[in-house]
Amino acid sequence: MCMSIEKIVSVDPTRFKLNPDNTNDFRLTGFHCCACDIFVFGAATNCQKCTDGNVIPVDFSGDGVLYSYTLIKVPPAGWTGTTPYVLAEGELLEGPHVLAELVDTNPEELFIGMPLKVSYAVDESGKQAVAVYKWKLSD
Repeated sequence: MCMSIEKIVSVDPTRFKLNPDNTNDFRLTGFHCCACDIFVFGAATNCQKCTDGNVIPVDFSGDGVLYSYTLIKVPPAGWTGTTPYVLAEGELLEGPHVLAELVDTNPEELFIGMPLKVSYAVDESGKQAVAVYKWKLSD
C-alpha cells in the first residue's frame, strides 16, 4: 500500500519554523535574554548564561559564519543522507552556534569564517516529509 505525503513538517518546531504553504518562508528560532542581552538557539525558559527568566522568542536572520567543521565518513545509525558529509558548526550573526550538515560544497575548499546561510532539505524516507535545517555557503 502506497502512502502519499500531504504536508511537510519541521524536524524540530522549537528550533526551526517552516511554512508548508510557502517553501521560502523558514527560519531558525530561539530566545533573547532581556537581562544579559544574549541569544539562545532553540527552546528556553531561562537564560543559559545568567539564568534569568526574562527571555522572549526571536527569529534568527539565518546568516552566519563557519566556526568549525568535520568530514563524517561513518554516519550515525538512522542517517538517511549521503556519506561522506560535512558536519558544520556555524555561528549565527546573533551569536548562537548551530550544528548542522553543510550541503552542496567541496570540503577541500572550506575555511573558518566563510559566510553561511541556513537552508533546509526535505527527507521523505519516513511516513511523513520532514524538513531538516542545513547550512549552505552564502551567495
